[in-house]
Amino acid sequence: MKYKLALTLALAVGASTAFASDFYVVGSVGRSYEKIDGSIGDTDLALFGMTNIRSSVDEVDTGYKLQLGWRFHKNFAVEGGWVDLGKTNYAANFTTPFATPASALAEWKASGFNIGVVGSLPLSDSFSIFGRLGWIDAKVEATFGSTGFPTVVTKATTWKSNFGVGAAYELNQHFGVRVEWERFNNLGNDQTVTGTGIHDFDLLSVGVVAKF
Repeated sequence: MKYKLALTLALAVGASTAFASDFYVVGSVGRSYEKIDGSIGDTDLALFGMTNIRSSVDEVDTGYKLQLGWRFHKNFAVEGGWVDLGKTNYAANFTTPFATPASALAEWKASGFNIGVVGSLPLSDSFSIFGRLGWIDAKVEATFGSTGFPTVVTKATTWKSNFGVGAAYELNQHFGVRVEWERFNNLGNDQTVTGTGIHDFDLLSVGVVAKF
């Protein structure tokens, strides 16, 4: 009886350990990027009679993500969590039709919960490459402000697809590192009054993987 009890406990501990080892967490940080065509803003200002337009764009910010993963197959896993893609902006200084100086700023930021499938291909005992396909419940917030006018804030939250590729290296049984590039397409909306615009963000990140 004692032998059977000990064997049962040993099997239970072994099973729980094996099951737990299929779960992991990832913390990644890196560069987020969105291509902004500043000439569009310049053209819009010119249509309203603005002159001496001097504009700039800030297309790069810090992005990060926190993920919980479950490896249900040696080559496949499910990951989900939170992604912050930072913010970008367009800024301009100009002269109004009344010959007075003024400025304008348009800023966009995006973040949201995500979930996706990751397929990996081991190239050695420690090194592997992987690709992902998933979705993000992306919240885009756009802020528009100009001298003499109240600031306008619009928001849009929509499910959009994303994809990416990367490489991972296992330092030991419990920890590893990864490098990854991801694309988040068509975030936001293009409605006339309450629109945030359509945005494509790239995220290039380095992360630490912890298994448990």
